[in-house]
Amino acid sequence: MRIALLALENCLDSSITGPMDLFCIASSEHRKTDEYSGMTLFKPLVVTLDGQAVRSFSGRFITPDLSIESCKTPDIIFIPVIHGDITPLLSSTRLIDWLLRVHKNGAVICAVCA
Repeated sequence: MRIALLALENCLDSSITGPMDLFCIASSEHRKTDEYSGMTLFKPLVVTLDGQAVRSFSGRFITPDLSIESCKTPDIIFIPVIHGDITPLLSSTRLIDWLLRVHKNGAVICAVCA
């Protein structure tokens, strides 16, 4: 299952690292079972609008795996917690168009809570 963890400016680090850790642990435990030995259950990837690092609210840089355009339609998208004014994001046609397109193609869109 492909999971896109959307990293945006001023997001909380834990909005990205928390789900990433949980999905990696779940996949690790899943691979330990005889029936699923060696299979990866979840493939979490960090994505940003342009494939460039973004600065989180705490000032740390989050380095993505790829841009939203390079991300094949994921099964699930996690939208992070954003600290501050989200108005610029709501008017980002690049972001909104991508979310609408991948949702139309079957992606489930979720939000991480603080």
